[in-house]
Amino acid sequence: SHAEMKEYFELIEQDGMRANKILQNLLEFSRPEEIEMEPLSVNAVVAGALQLCRHQLQMQGVKVESDLQEGVPEVRGNSSQLQQVLLNLMLNAGQAMEDSKHRKLRVSSRLTEDAVEIRVADTGPGISNEIKEKLFKPFFTTKRKGKGTGLGLSVSRSIVEAHRGTIRVDSVEGQGATFVIRLPR
Repeated sequence: SHAEMKEYFELIEQDGMRANKILQNLLEFSRPEEIEMEPLSVNAVVAGALQLCRHQLQMQGVKVESDLQEGVPEVRGNSSQLQQVLLNLMLNAGQAMEDSKHRKLRVSSRLTEDAVEIRVADTGPGISNEIKEKLFKPFFTTKRKGKGTGLGLSVSRSIVEAHRGTIRVDSVEGQGATFVIRLPR
C-alpha cells in the first residue's frame, strides 16, 4: 500500500541520515582546528604504531622491518592522529599482500632538506595509475564488500594536511607500493 511504501522510504531516509551523521563525525574528527599539536618525535610515533600492529602483521605472515634515521628533528603534531594514519597504512599494506608470496613491510624515517619523511613500503601487487587517481578520495575502496569503508586514506590525508604535510603513493603495478608522508620540520 501507499502508506507502507511511505513508511518504508522514511525509514530508509532516517538510516541514510544516521549513516551520514556517523560519517560527518568521522570526518569532523580529523578537522585541523580541534587537533592538539605539540612537538613530537617522529620515530617515537612510528615505533608506537609498529608496536600496535606488528603482531597482527606477523600473524598474516608479513615480515616487518623498520629503518628509523637517528636524530630526526621533532615536528609539531598530534601523536595519536599520526599513529592512526600509520596504523591505517600498515594494516592496508598487510591486506594488500594477502595474496603475495613475498610479504615484507618496511617502515622508514629520514630527514630531507625541508621535511621529515616517513615511508611505508610493501611488497604487494602495487597500484595501477587509474586507482592512484582515486585512492585518497572519500568512499573509494578496493576491498571486498563489507571489508572497507573507503574512509581510511581520505581521513589519513586530512590528518596529514592538518599537520601542513603531504601524503602520496609511489607504485609500479606488480612491484609493491610505498606511501610517503612528508611533515615540515
